[in-house]
Amino acid sequence: VPNPKQIKRKFLTNEETQRLIAYSPLNESEHKVMKIIKFNLHVGLRIGDIFTLRKNNIILQNHPIKGEIFRLSKTTSKTETDINIMLTTQAKQQILEGGFEKLDSQDLIFPWLSDADFSDDFTLYKAISAKTAYFNKILNNICKVLEIKHISSHSLRHTFCTTLISKGVPITS
Repeated sequence: VPNPKQIKRKFLTNEETQRLIAYSPLNESEHKVMKIIKFNLHVGLRIGDIFTLRKNNIILQNHPIKGEIFRLSKTTSKTETDINIMLTTQAKQQILEGGFEKLDSQDLIFPWLSDADFSDDFTLYKAISAKTAYFNKILNNICKVLEIKHISSHSLRHTFCTTLISKGVPITS
């Protein structure tokens, strides 16, 4: 008999994802969480990397066929892996709606952290942990309203990967 942890899905089904994306936030906290949800379902970053994402991590390029494209270029904090990905239209929309054009190069895309949080690595770690807990609390409340199983910020990363695999993208990508 498998234990509950073994049978617990760590990702959302396509139907659950669509319900989550369609959710209309009831307050400012839910609005801030939904922006990250809609962004991260298209990029699959760890929440700490989203909290530290700056305007200068987004590179605008002109493509001869696709026109203006946005690329995300960042070294991840946990594994120090360099990533360079083209943003989907939906991910681009989330950052544009957040006032991307008006930001300075060092401004955070999702301003959940303060300048003081970056004073040293330990302070940043504590701030990211606290913001992640708050994010997960709001996410859990949204999931209760939608009658979706409890998930966390990391479940969005699993959902991103599961979605790509279901569309035929090799797991090594």
